[in-house]
Amino acid sequence: MSESSFSNNQDSQDTPLERLKSNLDEHLQSFPLIKSVRQSVGKEVNNLLRDGTLNTILTNLATGQTTLEESLQTLSNTANNILNTAIREEQNTALKENRANLQYRSALLKQQLDGENSNNNLNRKRDYILKGQVFNPRKQEPIYGLVVEAIGIDVTKDNFLGLDVTDTQGFFEIVFRAKDFKASGNKLPEVILQIGVEREAPLYITPKAIALQPREELFLKILLPEDIIDTVEWHLQWLEASPISRVEQINRTIAFNQIQHTQISEMAKVLKEEIATIKFQGKQEVL
Repeated sequence: MSESSFSNNQDSQDTPLERLKSNLDEHLQSFPLIKSVRQSVGKEVNNLLRDGTLNTILTNLATGQTTLEESLQTLSNTANNILNTAIREEQNTALKENRANLQYRSALLKQQLDGENSNNNLNRKRDYILKGQVFNPRKQEPIYGLVVEAIGIDVTKDNFLGLDVTDTQGFFEIVFRAKDFKASGNKLPEVILQIGVEREAPLYITPKAIALQPREELFLKILLPEDIIDTVEWHLQWLEASPISRVEQINRTIAFNQIQHTQISEMAKVLKEEIATIKFQGKQEVL
């Protein structure tokens, strides 16, 4: 097996490759990454050690096959790839968990209804069906995790008719029974919708009543007013059961913690003298 010698006779465990890994770890630790992303980064760095990627970078630089600038760029790209891969994996995991959280939260809200259970909408005779989708006017994107409550204008007793929680595409569906409404001649039942992040705490109420047609589905596209979006986003961000809270955290990590080329370059320059001390005797490897 070939060997590498060092001018300062350092411990075999304290090689330029090990110091590179240590510097990468230290650099990445300086970013306030969420724990799961940090763990993924550490795993990726170890993979680079095992598959010889970092070994190759150092060897090419020491033998003159690449310039320092080229090696620094490679290190920069490698570090960015490590972080971005870890963040993408965390995003995919979070989205899957968010869907489950959304379903769980919806079930809990429905269980809170007096005299109803978590299947209150599913078990009803579908006399009236109201569907819709809620959008963010700034981004023209659906908003998920919002509570949509239907309030009847002409009902037998309690004016609350049902609710749903918008899914990842902003969709909701609420169904009603005919007996929920008072007999009113030929007048169609009318409801209004109130939308918020919690029950009975509306941030928006539809400006006019919605007339329901028996056994016909009605679909509404709701564009929330511009002046309440900041409030909606703030509430969803800090709501403990919010399906977007972890995604927002990850997006903020991406926005504020991107590894820049100049920072990686500075870290790599610290290793320049160490790399230059490697003495090759014939065909050798940096271990």
